[in-house]
Amino acid sequence: GAVIADRAFNAECYLAAKQGLGQPNFESPKVTWEASNPNIQTVRDGGRVVEYKVTRRASEQPGDAAFGFSEYERVADAGSEGVLGGVPSIQARRIEARFRWQPT
Repeated sequence: GAVIADRAFNAECYLAAKQGLGQPNFESPKVTWEASNPNIQTVRDGGRVVEYKVTRRASEQPGDAAFGFSEYERVADAGSEGVLGGVPSIQARRIEARFRWQPT
């Protein structure tokens, strides 16, 4: 079968480290993500709610020593009032990553 990265776990670990918490705990932001709907990820941090929706994704086939990917996202930030608090701030974001490894 295929390998699916747990984007919620990865995002929680990243956000906890960014806040200096070391690892996710009850104080760190909570991330909701489902493999059945992989393009949407919701982050709740206190009263703030931010939704990330991947609108375009590209990846290259892994080569002998590297591969890369690119994602375009729509970021809807509902702020501290949550999803019922009014019009969210909408932004666009592009993520590019390249991974290399030593062939064995």
